[in-house]
Amino acid sequence: MRHLLRMHQSIGARSSMVHVELTRSGAGIGLLPCYLADRAGDLVRLFPEEFAFRASYWAVSRPDLLKRPAVKAVMDALRAAVEDMKDQLAASAGTGRARPAASAGVRAPTHSLASAPS
Repeated sequence: MRHLLRMHQSIGARSSMVHVELTRSGAGIGLLPCYLADRAGDLVRLFPEEFAFRASYWAVSRPDLLKRPAVKAVMDALRAAVEDMKDQLAASAGTGRARPAASAGVRAPTHSLASAPS
């Protein structure tokens, strides 16, 4: 895995979907969210046992706004949606298929390396 640290980004995008499509088109190796890459079906997970990690996503607000009913409602809805989708958001490191997070025993990775088949 030392060699991965020397790789340089040649194409960048802010959208995870763009990263998936660039990887699918053969632009190179992508560090992709499992929930998107697993759905693509035509990507190959690279180093599944050696390289997978969890990423945190933040919803950010000013503290004073969190007291507003509308902001609280949105935050509650986001929490509920993520809870409902936890099985799709977590993927097993070895198979590339989603697995139930509750039965995983350990917290499942959310991101892995992928490439278009050669």
